[in-house]
Amino acid sequence: MFKQKQLTERSRKIKSGELVDMQVPPFVQFNRIVENDYPLYMTKAAFQACVELPGEKRGNAKIPANGRWGIVYLSFATEFQNRTDDPHEGMFDVNVLMPNGFQVPKTLKVVLDHDFDGREAFVFMLPEEPRLQA
Repeated sequence: MFKQKQLTERSRKIKSGELVDMQVPPFVQFNRIVENDYPLYMTKAAFQACVELPGEKRGNAKIPANGRWGIVYLSFATEFQNRTDDPHEGMFDVNVLMPNGFQVPKTLKVVLDHDFDGREAFVFMLPEEPRLQA
């Protein structure tokens, strides 16, 4: 008889949609452009606040989700590229482009999490969201 592999809490959150994998289409195209192959995830709340806004349908939005993801990633990279310390958690600001063309400032938290099937991954979340538990 085959033993079923136990899912980690993170795996369950990915499978249930509470965590969004930012390395799959359409987001993988942007990651290839900036030559990023590091695992990246967003909580559903952060994803809906900054990338795919409520009411939008992927592939049919005025502002593509991939474009908004690019703004989030570049805001993160700009904030953290010149840091000399090795932060495992930090905050950064991003201007979310709304369908009407206005930009709305948001703050995100990024956490370096060490337990994604033995790999480290960056997890983007809203500041008030707790760190993921093992």
